[in-house]
Amino acid sequence: MTKDWYPIIDYKKCIGCMTCVKFCPHGVYSEKEGKPVVTNKDACVDMCRGCEKICPKKAITHNSNVSSKKSSSGCSCGGKC
Repeated sequence: MTKDWYPIIDYKKCIGCMTCVKFCPHGVYSEKEGKPVVTNKDACVDMCRGCEKICPKKAITHNSNVSSKKSSSGCSCGGKC
């Protein structure tokens, strides 16, 4: 089964600041050629939007095919999701 909840990066908006890479406590991102890359989407916590909220250029969204209900999964992003 494929994971449905994970970040999607708009590289037209992304400035390569790596804020999302530094922020994510789950290891979803890696850096490649000066840009963040989603390399571990299975580690993304369902309904967490922490990286989306802290991106200074609003370059991150999450799969819109997933319900927007609030998760009680216990994300460790510091309550920012």
